[in-house]
Amino acid sequence: MALFGGLSASSPWRKQATTLLIREDAAAKAIRSSKIAGFDLNDTLVSSKIGAPGYQVTVADWKLYSEDVVTRLRQLHEEQYKLVIFTNQGNIRTALDGKRAVAVKAYIDEFLKAVGVPILVMMATAKDKFRKPSGSMWTEVESKFNGGTKIDYKQSFYVGDAAGGPGEHSADDSEYAATVGVRFVHVRDYFKPPGASPAASAGRDQEPSGAGSVGGSPLAPSVERGLELGLSKEKPVVLVLVGAPGCGKSTFAQRLGPAVDRYGTTTTDEGKPWRRVCQDILQKKEYCLRASADVLRAGHSVVIDRTNYNREQREPWLDLAMIQRVSCHCLVFDVSADVCCARTVARTDHEGKLQGGSSVMVVRRLCKMLQPIAATESFDRVRVVRTTEDLEKEISFYTGAPAKKEEAKATGPGPSSVPSVTMTPPPARAATPVSQEKAPASEAKPSLEEPPTKRRKGGPGGVQQAMQAAAAAAEAASAAAGGGGGGASEGHGGGHKAPSFDDKVAMLAALGFSEEMCKARLKAAKGNAEVAANELLADRLSGD
Repeated sequence: MALFGGLSASSPWRKQATTLLIREDAAAKAIRSSKIAGFDLNDTLVSSKIGAPGYQVTVADWKLYSEDVVTRLRQLHEEQYKLVIFTNQGNIRTALDGKRAVAVKAYIDEFLKAVGVPILVMMATAKDKFRKPSGSMWTEVESKFNGGTKIDYKQSFYVGDAAGGPGEHSADDSEYAATVGVRFVHVRDYFKPPGASPAASAGRDQEPSGAGSVGGSPLAPSVERGLELGLSKEKPVVLVLVGAPGCGKSTFAQRLGPAVDRYGTTTTDEGKPWRRVCQDILQKKEYCLRASADVLRAGHSVVIDRTNYNREQREPWLDLAMIQRVSCHCLVFDVSADVCCARTVARTDHEGKLQGGSSVMVVRRLCKMLQPIAATESFDRVRVVRTTEDLEKEISFYTGAPAKKEEAKATGPGPSSVPSVTMTPPPARAATPVSQEKAPASEAKPSLEEPPTKRRKGGPGGVQQAMQAAAAAAEAASAAAGGGGGGASEGHGGGHKAPSFDDKVAMLAALGFSEEMCKARLKAAKGNAEVAANELLADRLSGD
Protein backbone atom coordinates (compact mmCIF):
# COMPACT_ATOMS: atom_id res chain seq x y z
CA MET A 1 0.00 0.00 0.00
CA ALA A 2 1.46 3.34 -1.02
CA LEU A 3 1.19 6.44 1.10
CA PHE A 4 -1.63 8.70 0.00
CA GLY A 5 -0.83 12.16 -1.20
CA GLY A 6 -3.54 14.25 0.41
CA LEU A 7 -7.15 14.63 1.53
CA SER A 8 -10.09 14.61 -0.83
CA ALA A 9 -11.38 17.93 -2.09
CA SER A 10 -14.79 17.38 -0.49
CA SER A 11 -15.01 17.12 3.29
CA PRO A 12 -14.32 13.61 4.57
CA TRP A 13 -16.33 14.34 7.73
CA ARG A 14 -19.94 13.25 8.12
CA LYS A 15 -22.55 12.56 10.76
CA GLN A 16 -23.04 8.83 11.13
CA ALA A 17 -25.57 9.33 13.94
CA THR A 18 -26.87 12.16 16.12
CA THR A 19 -23.84 11.88 18.39
CA LEU A 20 -21.30 10.11 16.17
CA LEU A 21 -18.89 11.88 13.82
CA ILE A 22 -16.96 9.94 11.17
CA ARG A 23 -13.95 10.94 9.12
CA GLU A 24 -13.44 8.67 6.14
CA ASP A 25 -11.78 9.92 2.98
CA ALA A 26 -11.40 7.86 -0.19
CA ALA A 27 -8.02 6.46 0.86
CA ALA A 28 -9.33 5.27 4.23
CA LYS A 29 -12.46 3.83 2.65
CA ALA A 30 -10.35 1.73 0.30
CA ILE A 31 -8.59 -0.05 3.17
CA ARG A 32 -10.17 -3.39 4.01
CA SER A 33 -8.29 -5.60 6.40
CA SER A 34 -8.81 -8.40 8.89
CA LYS A 35 -6.31 -6.64 11.18
CA ILE A 36 -7.44 -3.52 13.04
CA ALA A 37 -4.97 -1.25 14.83
CA GLY A 38 -7.10 0.98 17.03
CA PHE A 39 -5.87 4.10 18.83
CA ASP A 40 -7.15 6.60 21.33
CA LEU A 41 -6.47 10.21 20.24
CA ASN A 42 -5.53 12.59 23.06
CA ASP A 43 -2.36 11.76 25.00
CA THR A 44 -1.90 8.76 22.73
CA LEU A 45 -1.40 10.12 19.20
CA VAL A 46 -1.51 13.85 19.92
CA SER A 47 -1.02 16.09 22.95
CA SER A 48 -1.07 19.80 23.74
CA LYS A 49 1.92 22.12 23.33
CA ILE A 50 0.88 24.02 26.46
CA GLY A 51 -0.31 21.03 28.48
CA ALA A 52 -4.03 21.70 28.01
CA PRO A 53 -6.47 18.81 28.54
CA GLY A 54 -7.61 16.93 25.44
CA TYR A 55 -10.99 18.62 25.26
CA GLN A 56 -9.27 22.02 24.87
CA VAL A 57 -6.72 21.15 22.17
CA THR A 58 -6.89 23.32 19.03
CA VAL A 59 -5.30 23.36 15.59
CA ALA A 60 -2.72 25.87 16.88
CA ASP A 61 -1.94 23.86 20.01
CA TRP A 62 -1.66 20.20 18.98
CA LYS A 63 1.58 18.27 18.62
CA LEU A 64 2.54 14.65 18.07
CA TYR A 65 2.56 12.70 21.31
CA SER A 66 5.96 11.30 20.38
CA GLU A 67 8.37 11.36 17.44
CA ASP A 68 7.66 7.64 17.24
CA VAL A 69 4.01 8.14 16.21
CA VAL A 70 4.54 8.72 12.49
CA THR A 71 7.05 5.88 12.15
CA ARG A 72 4.86 3.34 13.93
CA LEU A 73 1.67 4.27 12.06
CA ARG A 74 3.37 4.07 8.69
CA GLN A 75 4.84 0.71 9.65
CA LEU A 76 1.39 -0.61 10.54
CA HIS A 77 0.04 0.65 7.22
CA GLU A 78 2.76 -1.24 5.36
CA GLU A 79 1.88 -4.36 7.36
CA GLN A 80 -1.67 -4.20 5.95
CA TYR A 81 -3.43 -3.02 9.11
CA LYS A 82 -6.53 -0.86 8.95
CA LEU A 83 -5.84 2.13 11.20
CA VAL A 84 -8.74 3.51 13.24
CA ILE A 85 -8.93 6.29 15.81
CA PHE A 86 -11.62 5.81 18.47
CA THR A 87 -12.06 8.99 20.50
CA ASN A 88 -14.51 10.41 23.05
CA GLN A 89 -15.11 14.15 22.59
CA GLY A 90 -17.99 14.69 25.01
CA ASN A 91 -17.83 18.48 25.02
CA ILE A 92 -19.16 18.51 21.43
CA ARG A 93 -22.38 16.72 22.40
CA THR A 94 -24.93 17.01 19.58
CA ALA A 95 -23.42 20.24 18.17
CA LEU A 96 -21.66 18.34 15.39
CA ASP A 97 -21.21 21.54 13.37
CA GLY A 98 -20.53 23.75 16.41
CA LYS A 99 -17.40 25.71 17.32
CA ARG A 100 -15.76 22.91 19.33
CA ALA A 101 -16.53 20.32 16.65
CA VAL A 102 -14.89 22.54 14.03
CA ALA A 103 -11.79 22.94 16.25
CA VAL A 104 -11.45 19.20 16.85
CA LYS A 105 -11.91 18.31 13.19
CA ALA A 106 -9.33 20.92 12.19
CA TYR A 107 -6.50 19.57 14.33
CA ILE A 108 -7.32 15.95 13.40
CA ASP A 109 -7.11 16.94 9.73
CA GLU A 110 -3.70 18.48 10.36
CA PHE A 111 -2.56 15.41 12.28
CA LEU A 112 -3.54 13.12 9.39
CA LYS A 113 -1.67 15.29 6.92
CA ALA A 114 1.44 15.02 9.10
CA VAL A 115 1.16 11.24 9.39
CA GLY A 116 0.53 10.67 5.68
CA VAL A 117 -1.37 7.38 5.86
CA PRO A 118 -5.12 6.70 5.62
CA ILE A 119 -6.84 6.50 8.99
CA LEU A 120 -10.54 6.13 9.77
CA VAL A 121 -11.75 8.36 12.62
CA MET A 122 -14.69 7.46 14.89
CA MET A 123 -15.70 10.23 17.31
CA ALA A 124 -18.28 9.77 20.10
CA THR A 125 -19.60 13.18 21.17
CA ALA A 126 -21.98 12.37 24.02
CA LYS A 127 -22.42 9.99 26.95
CA ASP A 128 -24.42 7.38 25.07
CA LYS A 129 -23.97 3.96 23.49
CA PHE A 130 -21.09 5.13 21.27
CA ARG A 131 -18.89 6.43 24.08
CA LYS A 132 -15.98 4.27 25.17
CA PRO A 133 -15.74 1.89 26.98
CA SER A 134 -18.91 0.77 25.16
CA GLY A 135 -17.92 -1.23 22.07
CA SER A 136 -20.46 0.34 19.70
CA MET A 137 -17.93 2.34 17.66
CA TRP A 138 -15.93 -0.83 16.99
CA THR A 139 -19.14 -2.59 15.94
CA GLU A 140 -19.82 0.25 13.49
CA VAL A 141 -16.38 -0.22 11.94
CA GLU A 142 -16.78 -3.95 11.55
CA SER A 143 -20.31 -3.80 10.13
CA LYS A 144 -20.13 -0.65 7.95
CA PHE A 145 -16.55 0.51 7.38
CA ASN A 146 -14.50 -2.56 6.46
CA GLY A 147 -16.12 -3.69 3.23
CA GLY A 148 -17.52 -6.84 4.79
CA THR A 149 -14.07 -8.17 5.73
CA LYS A 150 -14.18 -10.22 8.92
CA ILE A 151 -11.90 -8.98 11.70
CA ASP A 152 -9.21 -11.23 13.17
CA TYR A 153 -9.45 -10.35 16.87
CA LYS A 154 -6.23 -12.17 17.76
CA GLN A 155 -4.16 -9.97 15.46
CA SER A 156 -6.03 -6.75 16.19
CA PHE A 157 -5.21 -4.49 19.14
CA TYR A 158 -6.00 -1.13 20.75
CA VAL A 159 -3.58 1.51 22.15
CA GLY A 160 -4.57 4.06 24.78
CA ASP A 161 -3.44 5.99 27.86
CA ALA A 162 -6.29 5.31 30.32
CA ALA A 163 -5.86 2.01 32.13
CA GLY A 164 -6.75 3.07 35.67
CA GLY A 165 -3.14 3.36 36.79
CA PRO A 166 -1.67 5.98 39.15
CA GLY A 167 -2.43 9.46 37.86
CA GLU A 168 -4.69 8.22 35.04
CA HIS A 169 -8.14 9.78 34.77
CA SER A 170 -9.96 6.48 34.16
CA ALA A 171 -9.65 2.93 32.84
CA ASP A 172 -11.77 3.62 29.75
CA ASP A 173 -9.16 2.49 27.22
CA SER A 174 -8.27 -0.83 28.83
CA GLU A 175 -11.96 -1.50 29.48
CA TYR A 176 -12.75 -0.64 25.86
CA ALA A 177 -10.25 -3.21 24.58
CA ALA A 178 -11.70 -5.78 26.97
CA THR A 179 -15.26 -5.02 25.83
CA VAL A 180 -14.28 -5.35 22.17
CA GLY A 181 -12.20 -8.46 22.80
CA VAL A 182 -8.79 -7.31 21.53
CA ARG A 183 -5.39 -6.89 23.14
CA PHE A 184 -4.80 -3.63 25.01
CA VAL A 185 -1.41 -1.89 24.77
CA HIS A 186 -0.59 1.11 26.95
CA VAL A 187 0.73 4.12 25.04
CA ARG A 188 3.90 4.16 27.16
CA ASP A 189 4.62 0.62 25.99
CA TYR A 190 3.88 1.28 22.31
CA PHE A 191 5.53 4.62 21.52
CA LYS A 192 8.82 6.09 22.61
CA PRO A 193 8.51 8.60 25.45
CA PRO A 194 7.73 12.17 24.33
CA GLY A 195 10.94 14.02 23.55
CA ALA A 196 12.99 10.86 22.92
CA SER A 197 15.35 11.10 19.95
CA PRO A 198 14.75 8.81 16.96
CA ALA A 199 18.00 7.05 17.78
CA ALA A 200 16.98 6.38 21.36
CA SER A 201 15.99 2.92 22.46
CA ALA A 202 12.30 2.15 22.29
CA GLY A 203 12.01 2.40 26.07
CA ARG A 204 8.65 0.62 26.05
CA ASP A 205 8.71 0.23 29.84
CA GLN A 206 9.23 3.93 30.55
CA GLU A 207 6.62 6.48 31.52
CA PRO A 208 5.98 9.32 29.07
CA SER A 209 7.96 12.35 30.18
CA GLY A 210 5.12 14.84 29.72
CA ALA A 211 2.77 16.15 32.41
CA GLY A 212 2.19 13.56 35.06
CA SER A 213 5.29 11.43 34.51
CA VAL A 214 8.12 10.75 36.92
CA GLY A 215 10.19 13.22 34.88
CA GLY A 216 8.57 16.32 36.37
CA SER A 217 5.70 18.63 35.50
CA PRO A 218 4.95 21.25 32.82
CA LEU A 219 6.29 23.82 35.30
CA ALA A 220 9.87 22.52 34.92
CA PRO A 221 10.96 25.12 32.30
CA SER A 222 9.90 28.06 34.50
CA VAL A 223 12.39 30.92 34.25
CA GLU A 224 14.15 31.58 37.58
CA ARG A 225 15.33 35.04 38.58
CA GLY A 226 16.23 37.23 41.55
CA LEU A 227 17.81 34.39 43.54
CA GLU A 228 20.48 36.79 44.77
CA LEU A 229 17.91 39.12 46.32
CA GLY A 230 17.68 39.53 50.07
CA LEU A 231 14.49 39.89 52.09
CA SER A 232 13.60 43.16 53.79
CA LYS A 233 12.12 42.87 57.26
CA GLU A 234 10.55 46.31 56.96
CA LYS A 235 8.50 45.76 53.81
CA PRO A 236 5.84 43.07 53.22
CA VAL A 237 6.08 40.61 50.31
CA VAL A 238 3.47 38.87 48.16
CA LEU A 239 4.60 35.26 47.66
CA VAL A 240 2.64 33.43 44.93
CA LEU A 241 2.74 29.63 45.08
CA VAL A 242 2.28 27.72 41.83
CA GLY A 243 1.57 24.01 41.49
CA ALA A 244 -0.98 21.23 41.31
CA PRO A 245 -2.94 19.92 44.32
CA GLY A 246 -0.71 17.61 46.33
CA CYS A 247 2.56 19.29 45.31
CA GLY A 248 3.23 20.66 48.80
CA LYS A 249 2.01 24.27 48.58
CA SER A 250 -0.18 24.18 51.68
CA THR A 251 2.43 22.32 53.72
CA PHE A 252 4.90 25.06 52.85
CA ALA A 253 2.45 27.93 53.45
CA GLN A 254 1.39 26.59 56.85
CA ARG A 255 5.00 26.74 57.99
CA LEU A 256 5.16 30.45 57.11
CA GLY A 257 2.11 31.61 59.03
CA PRO A 258 -1.56 31.14 59.99
CA ALA A 259 -4.50 31.18 57.56
CA VAL A 260 -6.80 34.20 57.42
CA ASP A 261 -10.50 34.66 56.74
CA ARG A 262 -11.78 36.66 53.79
CA TYR A 263 -11.17 39.91 55.72
CA GLY A 264 -7.51 39.18 56.35
CA THR A 265 -7.88 38.37 60.04
CA THR A 266 -6.86 35.28 61.97
CA THR A 267 -7.65 33.90 65.40
CA THR A 268 -4.00 33.05 66.07
CA ASP A 269 -1.01 35.31 65.48
CA GLU A 270 1.71 32.75 66.30
CA GLY A 271 4.21 35.64 66.34
CA LYS A 272 4.88 35.18 62.63
CA PRO A 273 5.08 38.02 60.07
CA TRP A 274 3.39 35.94 57.36
CA ARG A 275 -0.31 35.35 56.68
CA ARG A 276 -1.64 32.55 54.53
CA VAL A 277 -4.43 33.20 52.01
CA CYS A 278 -5.85 29.85 50.87
CA GLN A 279 -8.52 29.43 48.21
CA ASP A 280 -9.51 26.04 49.62
CA ILE A 281 -10.74 28.01 52.65
CA LEU A 282 -11.91 31.29 51.10
CA GLN A 283 -13.39 29.57 48.01
CA LYS A 284 -13.13 32.43 45.50
CA LYS A 285 -10.25 34.39 43.99
CA GLU A 286 -12.14 37.62 44.74
CA TYR A 287 -12.09 36.85 48.46
CA CYS A 288 -8.40 35.88 48.26
CA LEU A 289 -7.56 39.24 46.68
CA ARG A 290 -9.52 41.21 49.28
CA ALA A 291 -7.96 39.32 52.17
CA SER A 292 -4.47 39.75 50.71
CA ALA A 293 -4.92 43.50 50.36
CA ASP A 294 -6.03 43.73 53.99
CA VAL A 295 -3.06 41.64 55.14
CA LEU A 296 -0.61 43.90 53.30
CA ARG A 297 -2.20 47.06 54.68
CA ALA A 298 -1.78 45.61 58.16
CA GLY A 299 1.96 45.30 57.49
CA HIS A 300 2.17 41.52 57.08
CA SER A 301 3.62 39.51 54.19
CA VAL A 302 1.14 37.21 52.44
CA VAL A 303 1.60 33.78 50.86
CA ILE A 304 -0.97 32.93 48.16
CA ASP A 305 -1.94 29.26 48.52
CA ARG A 306 -3.81 28.35 45.32
CA THR A 307 -2.89 26.57 42.07
CA ASN A 308 -2.19 29.76 40.04
CA TYR A 309 -1.77 27.44 37.08
CA ASN A 310 -1.33 29.98 34.25
CA ARG A 311 -0.29 33.54 33.56
CA GLU A 312 -3.84 34.88 33.67
CA GLN A 313 -4.34 33.39 37.14
CA ARG A 314 -1.06 34.89 38.39
CA GLU A 315 -1.39 38.40 36.96
CA PRO A 316 -3.77 39.79 39.65
CA TRP A 317 -1.18 39.15 42.35
CA LEU A 318 1.43 41.13 40.42
CA ASP A 319 -1.07 43.96 40.09
CA LEU A 320 -1.87 43.83 43.80
CA ALA A 321 1.82 44.02 44.72
CA MET A 322 2.33 46.98 42.42
CA ILE A 323 -0.67 48.84 43.88
CA GLN A 324 0.57 48.18 47.41
CA ARG A 325 4.17 49.01 46.39
CA VAL A 326 5.65 45.75 47.61
CA SER A 327 7.72 42.98 46.02
CA CYS A 328 6.05 40.00 44.37
CA HIS A 329 7.82 36.64 44.50
CA CYS A 330 6.87 33.29 42.96
CA LEU A 331 7.63 29.80 44.21
CA VAL A 332 7.05 27.02 41.65
CA PHE A 333 6.53 23.42 42.83
CA ASP A 334 7.81 21.13 40.07
CA VAL A 335 6.30 17.84 41.24
CA SER A 336 5.03 15.09 38.92
CA ALA A 337 1.31 14.31 38.67
CA ASP A 338 1.93 10.74 39.83
CA VAL A 339 3.36 12.01 43.12
CA CYS A 340 0.59 14.60 43.51
CA CYS A 341 -2.10 11.97 42.88
CA ALA A 342 -0.59 9.57 45.41
CA ARG A 343 -0.65 12.29 48.05
CA THR A 344 -4.23 13.44 47.45
CA VAL A 345 -5.45 9.84 47.50
CA ALA A 346 -3.79 9.37 50.90
CA ARG A 347 -5.29 12.54 52.39
CA THR A 348 -7.87 12.22 55.15
CA ASP A 349 -8.38 15.76 56.45
CA HIS A 350 -7.75 18.21 53.63
CA GLU A 351 -9.10 21.75 54.04
CA GLY A 352 -10.83 21.70 50.66
CA LYS A 353 -11.70 18.00 50.94
CA LEU A 354 -9.89 17.13 47.72
CA GLN A 355 -8.95 13.66 48.84
CA GLY A 356 -9.53 9.96 48.22
CA GLY A 357 -9.55 7.98 44.99
CA SER A 358 -11.78 10.32 43.02
CA SER A 359 -9.31 13.19 43.55
CA VAL A 360 -7.07 11.65 40.87
CA MET A 361 -9.30 12.98 38.08
CA VAL A 362 -9.12 16.50 39.49
CA VAL A 363 -5.34 16.45 39.95
CA ARG A 364 -4.74 14.99 36.52
CA ARG A 365 -6.88 17.67 34.91
CA LEU A 366 -5.12 20.52 36.71
CA CYS A 367 -1.65 19.10 36.00
CA LYS A 368 -2.39 19.31 32.29
CA MET A 369 -3.37 22.97 32.68
CA LEU A 370 -0.11 24.04 34.36
CA GLN A 371 1.93 26.62 32.45
CA PRO A 372 5.54 27.50 33.36
CA ILE A 373 6.54 30.97 34.52
CA ALA A 374 7.58 32.98 31.45
CA ALA A 375 10.45 35.43 31.30
CA THR A 376 7.94 38.20 30.61
CA GLU A 377 6.05 37.70 33.89
CA SER A 378 7.27 40.49 36.14
CA PHE A 379 7.96 38.70 39.41
CA ASP A 380 10.91 40.11 41.35
CA ARG A 381 12.01 36.64 42.35
CA VAL A 382 11.17 33.20 40.91
CA ARG A 383 12.45 29.93 42.38
CA VAL A 384 11.61 26.38 41.25
CA VAL A 385 11.35 23.87 44.11
CA ARG A 386 12.21 20.32 43.09
CA THR A 387 13.70 18.68 46.17
CA THR A 388 13.31 18.73 49.94
CA GLU A 389 16.60 20.61 50.15
CA ASP A 390 15.17 23.31 47.84
CA LEU A 391 12.11 23.55 50.05
CA GLU A 392 14.06 23.93 53.28
CA LYS A 393 16.21 26.64 51.74
CA GLU A 394 13.08 28.60 50.84
CA ILE A 395 11.61 28.16 54.32
CA SER A 396 14.85 29.49 55.72
CA PHE A 397 14.91 32.38 53.24
CA TYR A 398 11.37 33.55 54.06
CA THR A 399 11.45 32.94 57.83
CA GLY A 400 15.08 33.54 58.72
CA ALA A 401 15.20 30.19 60.53
CA PRO A 402 18.02 27.72 59.87
CA ALA A 403 17.19 25.17 57.15
CA LYS A 404 16.17 21.76 58.48
CA LYS A 405 17.91 18.68 57.18
CA GLU A 406 15.54 15.95 58.27
CA GLU A 407 12.22 17.07 56.78
CA ALA A 408 11.28 15.30 53.55
CA LYS A 409 7.51 15.48 53.16
CA ALA A 410 6.59 18.72 51.45
CA THR A 411 7.77 18.15 47.90
CA GLY A 412 9.22 14.65 47.89
CA PRO A 413 12.03 13.58 45.59
CA GLY A 414 12.43 15.57 42.41
CA PRO A 415 13.36 14.21 38.97
CA SER A 416 16.88 12.97 38.42
CA SER A 417 17.38 15.41 35.57
CA VAL A 418 15.50 18.56 34.71
CA PRO A 419 15.65 21.16 31.92
CA SER A 420 18.10 23.97 32.51
CA VAL A 421 16.67 27.35 33.44
CA THR A 422 17.68 30.81 32.36
CA MET A 423 18.38 33.63 34.79
CA THR A 424 16.90 36.94 33.59
CA PRO A 425 16.08 40.24 35.28
CA PRO A 426 12.39 40.96 35.81
CA PRO A 427 10.70 42.99 33.06
CA ALA A 428 9.10 46.34 33.80
CA ARG A 429 5.78 45.88 35.49
CA ALA A 430 2.78 47.56 33.88
CA ALA A 431 -0.48 48.16 35.68
CA THR A 432 -3.47 46.18 34.48
CA PRO A 433 -6.90 46.00 36.09
CA VAL A 434 -7.13 43.42 38.85
CA SER A 435 -9.59 40.73 37.80
CA GLN A 436 -12.35 40.60 40.40
CA GLU A 437 -15.81 39.14 40.57
CA LYS A 438 -18.82 41.18 41.51
CA ALA A 439 -19.32 40.90 45.26
CA PRO A 440 -22.78 40.27 46.74
CA ALA A 441 -24.76 43.42 47.40
CA SER A 442 -24.51 42.83 51.13
CA GLU A 443 -20.71 42.72 50.93
CA ALA A 444 -19.55 45.72 48.89
CA LYS A 445 -15.97 45.02 47.89
CA PRO A 446 -13.36 47.52 49.08
CA SER A 447 -10.73 48.83 46.70
CA LEU A 448 -7.31 47.28 47.03
CA GLU A 449 -5.99 50.77 47.74
CA GLU A 450 -8.46 51.91 50.39
CA PRO A 451 -7.78 51.46 54.12
CA PRO A 452 -9.37 48.52 55.95
CA THR A 453 -12.95 49.12 56.97
CA LYS A 454 -14.66 47.87 60.09
CA ARG A 455 -15.79 44.29 59.59
CA ARG A 456 -18.94 42.67 60.83
CA LYS A 457 -18.42 40.17 63.62
CA GLY A 458 -19.51 36.70 62.68
CA GLY A 459 -19.68 37.64 59.00
CA PRO A 460 -19.69 34.97 56.30
CA GLY A 461 -16.49 33.36 55.19
CA GLY A 462 -14.64 32.99 58.51
CA VAL A 463 -11.94 30.35 58.52
CA GLN A 464 -13.59 28.23 61.19
CA GLN A 465 -16.99 28.34 59.52
CA ALA A 466 -15.65 27.48 56.08
CA MET A 467 -13.49 24.64 57.34
CA GLN A 468 -16.22 23.14 59.51
CA ALA A 469 -18.78 23.30 56.70
CA ALA A 470 -16.38 21.71 54.24
CA ALA A 471 -15.43 18.97 56.67
CA ALA A 472 -19.04 18.15 57.50
CA ALA A 473 -20.04 18.11 53.85
CA ALA A 474 -17.17 15.89 52.79
CA GLU A 475 -17.74 13.46 55.66
CA ALA A 476 -21.39 13.15 54.72
CA ALA A 477 -20.53 12.87 51.02
CA SER A 478 -18.16 10.04 51.75
CA ALA A 479 -20.88 8.25 53.71
CA ALA A 480 -23.31 8.86 50.86
CA ALA A 481 -20.91 7.27 48.40
CA GLY A 482 -21.05 4.11 50.53
CA GLY A 483 -17.35 3.41 50.27
CA GLY A 484 -17.85 1.68 46.92
CA GLY A 485 -17.49 -1.82 48.31
CA GLY A 486 -20.12 -1.68 51.04
CA GLY A 487 -18.10 -3.32 53.80
CA ALA A 488 -19.64 -4.53 57.06
CA SER A 489 -18.67 -1.37 58.88
CA GLU A 490 -19.92 0.96 56.15
CA GLY A 491 -23.45 1.02 54.82
CA HIS A 492 -24.38 -2.42 56.16
CA GLY A 493 -25.48 -3.37 59.61
CA GLY A 494 -25.10 0.18 60.89
CA GLY A 495 -28.79 1.05 60.81
CA HIS A 496 -28.15 4.34 58.98
CA LYS A 497 -30.62 5.54 56.36
CA ALA A 498 -28.98 6.24 52.99
CA PRO A 499 -29.04 9.97 52.17
CA SER A 500 -31.58 11.06 49.56
CA PHE A 501 -30.69 13.08 46.47
CA ASP A 502 -31.76 16.27 48.26
CA ASP A 503 -29.64 15.31 51.28
CA LYS A 504 -26.60 14.97 49.05
CA VAL A 505 -27.32 18.31 47.40
CA ALA A 506 -27.41 19.92 50.85
CA MET A 507 -24.08 18.29 51.72
CA LEU A 508 -22.48 19.66 48.56
CA ALA A 509 -24.01 23.09 49.04
CA ALA A 510 -22.29 23.24 52.45
CA LEU A 511 -19.02 23.45 50.51
CA GLY A 512 -20.15 26.85 49.26
CA PHE A 513 -21.67 26.01 45.87
CA SER A 514 -25.10 26.96 44.55
CA GLU A 515 -27.91 24.43 44.81
CA GLU A 516 -28.36 24.39 41.02
CA MET A 517 -24.68 23.67 40.45
CA CYS A 518 -24.71 20.91 43.06
CA LYS A 519 -27.75 19.26 41.47
CA ALA A 520 -26.17 19.33 38.02
CA ARG A 521 -22.88 17.87 39.23
CA LEU A 522 -24.60 15.21 41.31
CA LYS A 523 -26.68 14.08 38.34
CA ALA A 524 -23.58 13.94 36.14
CA ALA A 525 -21.87 11.82 38.83
CA LYS A 526 -24.86 9.45 38.87
CA GLY A 527 -25.60 10.23 42.50
CA ASN A 528 -22.07 9.73 43.82
CA ALA A 529 -21.66 12.70 46.16
CA GLU A 530 -17.92 12.23 46.62
CA VAL A 531 -17.24 12.35 42.88
CA ALA A 532 -19.55 15.36 42.53
CA ALA A 533 -17.74 17.14 45.36
CA ASN A 534 -14.35 16.62 43.76
CA GLU A 535 -15.62 17.85 40.38
CA LEU A 536 -17.01 20.99 42.01
CA LEU A 537 -13.72 21.56 43.79
CA ALA A 538 -11.84 21.10 40.51
CA ASP A 539 -13.94 23.82 38.92
CA ARG A 540 -13.19 26.08 41.86
CA LEU A 541 -9.46 25.41 41.75
CA SER A 542 -9.16 25.93 37.99
CA GLY A 543 -11.38 29.00 37.85
CA ASP A 544 -11.98 32.18 39.80
